[in-house]
Amino acid sequence: MRALADEPAARGDDTARLVSNENGMPISLARVAEGQGPAATLRYYAGLAEAMPAEERRPANQPGRVTVVRREPGRLRVHRGDQARPGRVRLRLSR
Repeated sequence: MRALADEPAARGDDTARLVSNENGMPISLARVAEGQGPAATLRYYAGLAEAMPAEERRPANQPGRVTVVRREPGRLRVHRGDQARPGRVRLRLSR
């Protein structure tokens, strides 16, 4: 996910300029919201995923018992846009 965040970060200035021209958004706001924002969001969630333990033990409803919760990593698949929507990127989580 961190590698995926590098993609919008590298094109941040171009994206900000495009959004500013199309929507009339001030360029200073577009640089933050559209240029840096998507990459920062992806990096934030990558950090959460890295910090989450793979296994967690919780007290069960019955005394003396424990519930074990295991989180298995999935694969994040990236689907790039087609000719109709070249800038579109979809993410799918598969196991």
